[in-house]
Amino acid sequence: MYAELTIRGSKQALDHFLNALEAGLNRGWSRNHALEAEFRDGMIGVTYCFA
Repeated sequence: MYAELTIRGSKQALDHFLNALEAGLNRGWSRNHALEAEFRDGMIGVTYCFA
């Protein structure tokens, strides 16, 4: 399954949102910080990865 969600806001608002989202992930879901770092190396913009 592939899904894409776009969320826009200030850096502060996005940081707050992502911290709250990550803290509330259900069992079996996690944030993939390593994959995010790989995307940052070759992309314009910011990408967050959850699986």
